[in-house]
Amino acid sequence: MSEGWPDFWIKGKYIELIDTINTVNLIKTIQQIDSITNLGTLDTVNTVNTINTINTIDKIKVIHDARIVPNFIQNGSFRTGDLSGWPAYSANVYVEYDTNYRDYVCVLPNQYDYIGQYLPPLYGEETRIKVRYRHEIDGGEIQIQLMYTDGTTETYNFTASTGGAWYDATIEPTRKVPLVAMLMWNRTDGSELRVTGCEMLRKQLVYQAEKDRTITPLVVANSGSITASENTDGYSLSVNNNYASLVEFAVSLGGAGEIQVQTSPNNSDWFTLWTKSLSSAGSYADWLHVAFPYFRINVPTTGIDVSIWIRCVQV
Repeated sequence: MSEGWPDFWIKGKYIELIDTINTVNLIKTIQQIDSITNLGTLDTVNTVNTINTINTIDKIKVIHDARIVPNFIQNGSFRTGDLSGWPAYSANVYVEYDTNYRDYVCVLPNQYDYIGQYLPPLYGEETRIKVRYRHEIDGGEIQIQLMYTDGTTETYNFTASTGGAWYDATIEPTRKVPLVAMLMWNRTDGSELRVTGCEMLRKQLVYQAEKDRTITPLVVANSGSITASENTDGYSLSVNNNYASLVEFAVSLGGAGEIQVQTSPNNSDWFTLWTKSLSSAGSYADWLHVAFPYFRINVPTTGIDVSIWIRCVQV
């Protein structure tokens, strides 16, 4: 690792990103490039001398994105400046830097122009695919086609309501069949299609049983009281909260007395967390988080009315 650079660790793996690019001396340069609005402003950045430096930095972004973002689309940002990762494309398709969008885009200039690439064999239902696109005219259409290992295909059409605006085409397939490839087509005559930001992510699987039922948090409650005439040894009220860590409680005393908030790992050895003293008859309510499975309110004061309410909620 170069002297002065911090180590990069991602999910327990050591990443040597900077050492692979000798032409970049400061990460600050990447931030400066991102702030450039058009190529004509390059002269104002003293640390950038050639367009090759920009290309190098864009390639760093590709490496960075590939290592951190679990995107199964190869070169979905087109920041390599070419069609690397997209082996299928029509003759007129090209990649350029879009000064308005401030990023690289793939241009499909004519109707029926297309690009495509192979996909990892993930089940369709496990994936979510998103493509950012723009058409020149209102109603311009992009078609995205998915191919599966069983020889079947799925076709999705998306329309740009306003020409010149950027849209996100999002697909969530439902087929439990491995994917093979993806194709994207310009389906509109006389309108240039621009695409970028293509990504395919693995969706988090949720069991249908969890979707169909309402999950209610664990709640444990208890309440009790004692009269002054019966209170000869003090009064305690405890609960087994089953590790429902949020505890709410309210205590009412018929006269001056002490309230002890206690917890226990075994319902035998009790530890006092804190105490509260009332100088006259009254009530006190509060809440706290506890780590032990047993909780209780203890009022050691004798000869007074005591009423206690406790509720524990799993959070």
